[in-house]
Amino acid sequence: MFERLGKLYQANLIAPLGFLRLLFSILFWRFNLMAILRYAAWVYPNLVALKDEAEQLTYKDLFLQCKQLATILQNNYDIRARNKVAIVCRNHNPIVKSIIALSCLGADTYLFDLEMEKGRLLNLLEIHDFDLIIYDIEFWELIRKSDCACKALLSSHLTFPSINSLSNTKADGKIKLKKVVSGKLILLKGDVYLNEFNPSTFNYLKPIFPLIDKLNLNKFKTVFIGVPINHEFGLSALLISLVLGKKIILLKNVASKPTKKILLKQQVQVAFLSPSTLGEIIKKGSLELIYLRSIIASGAPLNPRLVKEVYSKLGNKLSNLYGTYNSGFSILATPEELKLYPNTIGKKITANVRISDKNQELTNGKIGALTVKTKRGWVDTGDWAYVNENGYYFLCGRKEDRIFSNGKNIYPMLIENILLQHEKINQVAIVGISDKINQSIMLKAFIEVDKNTFLSEEMVKKWIKDKEIPFQCPDIFEFTDNIPTNFWGKIDKKVLI
Repeated sequence: MFERLGKLYQANLIAPLGFLRLLFSILFWRFNLMAILRYAAWVYPNLVALKDEAEQLTYKDLFLQCKQLATILQNNYDIRARNKVAIVCRNHNPIVKSIIALSCLGADTYLFDLEMEKGRLLNLLEIHDFDLIIYDIEFWELIRKSDCACKALLSSHLTFPSINSLSNTKADGKIKLKKVVSGKLILLKGDVYLNEFNPSTFNYLKPIFPLIDKLNLNKFKTVFIGVPINHEFGLSALLISLVLGKKIILLKNVASKPTKKILLKQQVQVAFLSPSTLGEIIKKGSLELIYLRSIIASGAPLNPRLVKEVYSKLGNKLSNLYGTYNSGFSILATPEELKLYPNTIGKKITANVRISDKNQELTNGKIGALTVKTKRGWVDTGDWAYVNENGYYFLCGRKEDRIFSNGKNIYPMLIENILLQHEKINQVAIVGISDKINQSIMLKAFIEVDKNTFLSEEMVKKWIKDKEIPFQCPDIFEFTDNIPTNFWGKIDKKVLI
C-alpha cells in the first residue's frame, strides 16, 4: 500500500500542492479538458508537451495556445456550447489543440475514423448538421464535394487560416471565455454509427492509478502515441500522458518504418501501439527499440505468438489494455501476466466487469458475454469471453463470429489461437460455410504463410493431432500469403466468406 502511495506521490497526484492545483483547475475551468491542461501547465510548465513533424510545444505554450484558439473559435467562428464540430484529422499537434479548445467551449466534437471508406465518411459529413469542420489538407477535395453549408477550417496551412495559425494569433481584446462543462466527444466509425466518449476529468484519472501502480508509467518521460487519436485508445493515451506531464510524440503516418525511426531518434520510453503496428516493427528488427521500457497495446486481440516474439526480443515490456467506448479501460494484462498466459487480456482493474449469461454472472471458465457497468447499467461489449479460477480474462471472439455447427456453439478464436502456435502460420481466420449436401455448417480455415513457405492441409492436420483442439478441427483449409486486416490488425471475416 505504501509503495502505491509513493508512486502516486511521485506523479504529483496526491502531493498536497499537486492536488490543490488539480482541484483549483477543475473549480476554475469546470469539468472539461482545459482543466487537465491547466493543471499540467502549472506542474510541468517548461517541459515539452507535444512534438510532431512541424513544431514542439511546452505545457505552458500548449495551454496558452489552446486558450487563444478557444477565444478565436468563440469570437470569430461563433462556436458555443452544444455546437457540433467535425474533426477529420490525423495525429498532429493541431488535432490536440482543437479537441481541448472545443471541450473548453462546451462544443460537441465528432472525431472521424479515417480508416472508413471515403463514401461513408462523406455521407456522415452530410447527414450531420455541423457548425464547423476542421480537416487536414489531404481531405480538401472530399470536403469540397460534400454538401455541408458550414464553415471549414484547415488544421495547418502556410497561407489559409488554420488551427495552427489561429492558435498563434493574438485575439482582439481581453480573453473572455465562459466556463462551461465539456460537450460530448463522439467517435464516428465506419461500422458503428455513434460512440459517445465522455471526456470528463475524472474519467481519465481513474485508469491512471493502475497504469502507475502496475506499469510504473510515472517513471518514464517520453511517450509515443502510435494509434489514431480519433480512436478511444489513442484519445485515452493522449489525456493520460498530459496529466502525467509526458513528452508526447505524434506522427501522421504510423507505418512501421517512420515509427521505428522516431522511436530511436526521440528515445521513446513508452509506446502506445496497435498489435498490427507492433508486429510489423518487431518483424523488421529491434535495434531501434533500445530505449523502450514499456509497450502498451490495445484496439485488437494480441496474437499469442506475437506476445512470445516480443518477449524473446525485448524482454518483459509488453502489456495489453482492454476497454470499451463508454467505460474506458477496464482490464489490464501486465508483462508478467502475458508471460504466464500469452492469450489473456489480463485481470480487471475496475469492479465493473463480469462474464454473464442472461444477467447471471459466470465463473470458472464458462463462456459468456463480457459486460461492463456504466451509468446506463450493464452493457454488453459484443465480445465472448471467460474468466479462469485465478481471475484472468480470455477473449473467445466477437459475438458475430460465433458458429453453430453439429449442434454446438463454436468460438473460432479459441481454435485460431491453437493454430497460431505453428511456427509457419502468421495469421488464421476461421469462418463457417454452408454445406448444402449435408445441410450443415462446416469450418473453413484461411491460413496465412510467407510467400516462400510451403504448408499443406495434410501437414497442418498431422501437427494438430497432438493439440487439444476445442470444439472441432476445421473441415477445409485455404492457404494464402495475405489475410486482409485493418490498421488495428482486425480481420474482416465477412470479406472472406
